[in-house]
This record gives sequence, C-alpha cells and structure tokens, in this order.
Amino acid sequence: MRKKIVSILVIILFVLTIIVKIGASKNINNVTCTTESNKQQTITEETDDVIEKTVTSDDNVPDISPLETAQSKDSQVNGKLKISIDFNRSSTPASNQYAVWIEDMDGNVVKTLFVTNFTSNGGYAEREDSIPTWVAHAKPSDMDKTRIDAITGATPSTGTHSYIWDGTNDDGNIVADGTYMFYVEGTLYWSSIVRYEGTVSMGDTESSTLDVKAVYTEDTEQNRNMLSNVTADYITEN
Repeated sequence: MRKKIVSILVIILFVLTIIVKIGASKNINNVTCTTESNKQQTITEETDDVIEKTVTSDDNVPDISPLETAQSKDSQVNGKLKISIDFNRSSTPASNQYAVWIEDMDGNVVKTLFVTNFTSNGGYAEREDSIPTWVAHAKPSDMDKTRIDAITGATPSTGTHSYIWDGTNDDGNIVADGTYMFYVEGTLYWSSIVRYEGTVSMGDTESSTLDVKAVYTEDTEQNRNMLSNVTADYITEN
C-alpha cells in the first residue's frame, strides 16, 4: 500500500515539474516578444528621429522664389557688337588686306572676327606691312591650321560687309562684362595703312551706336577708299 502511495506521489511531482517548466517557457517567450517589440518600437522611433532631423536640415537651404530666378536671368545681358564696313576692292598690288578683331583693355586679342587669306597664311612674313598691328597682337605664327582656318576668309568683293561679335573668345567661352577694344585694320597700299578703332561696354542694358576713330599712317589718297564708312553698334536682345 505504501509503495503505491509513493509511486502516486512521484507521478504527481513529475507532472507538477512539467507544468512549472511549461509555464516558465511561456513567460520567457512573452518577455522575448515584448523585448523584440520594444526593440522594433525603439528602432522605429530612432528612424523617425533621423528622418525628422533630415527634413529639419532642409530649413538651412534658402528658398529661391520665382521672382528671384527671373531677376537672375534678367541680369544676364545678351549683348552683341556689330561692325559694318564698306570695302572697295583695289586693283593695285600690296593692298586689299584687312582684319577685324577684339582686344581686352590690356591689349590681349580676345577674338579675331575676320582676316584675309593672304596675310593669315604667311603673307605677313613675305610683306611686313600686311595688317601689321593684327599680326603683332594676334601672333598668327603661333596658331595651328585649325585656328587659322576658323578666322580666315578670301578677299571679299566690293560692297558692305558686317561682322558680329557675340561676346565669346577664340575658344568659344563667354567673356566677362566690361570694356573691350574693337579694331578694323587695312593695308591700303604697301606701307599705307588705316586702323579704325573704338570701345564697347559688354554687359550694357541698352543698344547704342558706338564712336569709331580712324588713324592713317600716311597722308596719301592712294586706295584711301578701300575701307570706309566703318560703323559699330552694340545690340541687346532683351
């Protein structure tokens, strides 16, 4: 009888032990779930904080209103220089050579708009009076063939010819606003040379007709009308 009672008690203790273990396991799972949930919540909150800070940091970037954008565009004046000449082709030798070019106020050539073929392709070495100012400043001897070809043209026929400077240099880059010199130089007859010159203010907001001054190296009438009626206009497109 005692043995039966002992056996029953052992069984009861075993069952109770199992029940206790099952309960403890559930508690651990609950704690784990709660912990994971808290971690997820914490991660979410931290992520939200980062997002909030990122959005807040955008407040440091100044807003650009449509009006300010329009004003910025309006301040970029698109001015051009138009030079027109009357050319009378001569029948004499050592003549009919001319160049049109732009310089900055330090005397550096910014862009050559046109030069006659004979001079640009080595004629300056054969005849030193062939557009000497342009040769001295532009230094065609230092130019490669591509650059020479880009600025060279055949001697034009008699008539009015116009040349436009769009505000770029020989490399195609837009120059800074400011004052520039423009020149038209022609070899009239051997050492008899005329040079027309004037200044243009790139960046001005209004179109204008510019003053042009003529300087002759010799007081002679030979081919004096080869280059005449040289005019220059600053044109805005606003």
